Amino acid sequence: VSLEMIGPYDTKTPEKYISGLPALFMIVADPVGAKLIHEYSHSGREFVTGTHNRVPEDVQIRAIKTYLKADRIGLAYNKDELNSVLNAKKIQELAGKLGFELVAKAVGVDENGKSDKNSLTQLVDSFKKEKVDIIYIGSSSFLSSNRDLFTEAALKQKIPVAAGSEIFVRKSKALLAVANRYYNIGQLAGLQAEQVLFKGKKPIDVEVRSLSRYSFVVNMDTARKLELYPPIQLLRFADLVNK
Repeated sequence: VSLEMIGPYDTKTPEKYISGLPALFMIVADPVGAKLIHEYSHSGREFVTGTHNRVPEDVQIRAIKTYLKADRIGLAYNKDELNSVLNAKKIQELAGKLGFELVAKAVGVDENGKSDKNSLTQLVDSFKKEKVDIIYIGSSSFLSSNRDLFTEAALKQKIPVAAGSEIFVRKSKALLAVANRYYNIGQLAGLQAEQVLFKGKKPIDVEVRSLSRYSFVVNMDTARKLELYPPIQLLRFADLVNK
């Protein structure tokens, strides 16, 4: 949505986008990769600032590996979403560094070349055949919208799902998520808006920020069904839902 409204910084058709008014994006996983901004410390765009909500990929993978033995990780992503593709590339880069084998698979498409929710059960089945230890879902609005279909299929196959968004755990059947809470991101965005609207700062001078503390969310109902209970050390700080 943000990209559709304010466009990339290198657009050849600036007249298509909002300009000349302060713009603050809030839930964008990778604003640098999406070319919304040049860098986090300085957006490089006079009227643009915002927040980014995705927990760093290495933090997410390390957290997954503290929960269970994940030598073979499945990655579900959507080729139609830039954020999802960028996230997939970063996970691929981490495979060798963090010592896991990656099995990356894209969402299937229909006869019109559009992402097809009817392909999700087959996608899960293919991960089962590949004998992955867990399926990871990063940034994908499509998979988020179809989270029940995906996570229920995975649960049926006894495959745990980890996600980069808490909604997969709180509102569906994923096992765990390491994520920023949208409520807290909203508060941070509000503080940035205050600097622009009431303190006279230019958006370009307001640093693009993210939260420094993350939530480790575990769906205990899913944990029971998979017989994958969180390690004792995680119980000190994990947010347990569906207890």
